[in-house]
Amino acid sequence: MNYIDKKISILDIIDTLSLKIIYCKGKISNYYVESAQVSRLALCLLNSFSKYEPANAMMVGLTEIEFLKKSSIEVQVQLLEKLYKTPPPLIVLSNNVSESEKCVKIFEGCSVPVVKTGDETLSFLSKYFEYLSLQLARSQTIHGVLMDIYGEGILITGKSGIGKSECAVELIRRGHKFVADDAVMIKAVNDKELVGMAPKNISNFLELRGIGVINIKTMFGVYKIKKQKKIKMEVRLQGWNEFSNRDRLFVFPEETEIFGIKIPRINIPVNSGRSIPVIIETAVMNAINRSKGYDATESLIRCLK
Repeated sequence: MNYIDKKISILDIIDTLSLKIIYCKGKISNYYVESAQVSRLALCLLNSFSKYEPANAMMVGLTEIEFLKKSSIEVQVQLLEKLYKTPPPLIVLSNNVSESEKCVKIFEGCSVPVVKTGDETLSFLSKYFEYLSLQLARSQTIHGVLMDIYGEGILITGKSGIGKSECAVELIRRGHKFVADDAVMIKAVNDKELVGMAPKNISNFLELRGIGVINIKTMFGVYKIKKQKKIKMEVRLQGWNEFSNRDRLFVFPEETEIFGIKIPRINIPVNSGRSIPVIIETAVMNAINRSKGYDATESLIRCLK
């Protein structure tokens, strides 16, 4: 399943991955990437560019440089002819390639940015793919709160005014971490995982009725903030009347589907006198037990038989 529906500025990639610009024709802000994949020049040369994907960035390492150095300029140009005709969006030199190498200049003929990474090749490829996959993933923003509770990404939803933000503050005070309030941006990084984060313009902020906007980072400290979190479960807060006709004892998780990915959902009724943050903590611990193979409800059913 393909979730890519946008492009990312190469300038953002350079800033995020701490890349050094070796060459750029025109403004770097005019260049974009639409694929999270990286091609290796060595493999392209080996198969005469028969499997070359122009949408992918191109990685050039010491092996390719040493190979090109053995050839004349004319042969180098001939070997890279396909690259000139349909250039990649970005050429990345590995950390062991000297930018002073004469044959590095041959890549300027592609008229695309040439950059250098300070990381080992495998480390860079991993970081590049992880960053681009997340940035290019299909996304949607929903009303809710996202928290890291006992290491699990918990999406707290419910009608406006039901107390989601108040729960978040109490959960932070109880040692858990804050990701997003009010607007949660959810991205499908593949066909199995959902990652949630706050939109850049409201990250770290939370609104409390009667107080206004507070900054979680300045109030509770940077260690109480998570930039993003894989969403493992939804906790939906509901009015007491909405829940009144449900079985109180044999409660099994329901499901929420986002981008075709299903996550378990727990519905929690809200009423005065109930400590919702504690109930949410308990629901998360119970879900963790279920993921490890123990289900208290099923255990009770066996005891009653």
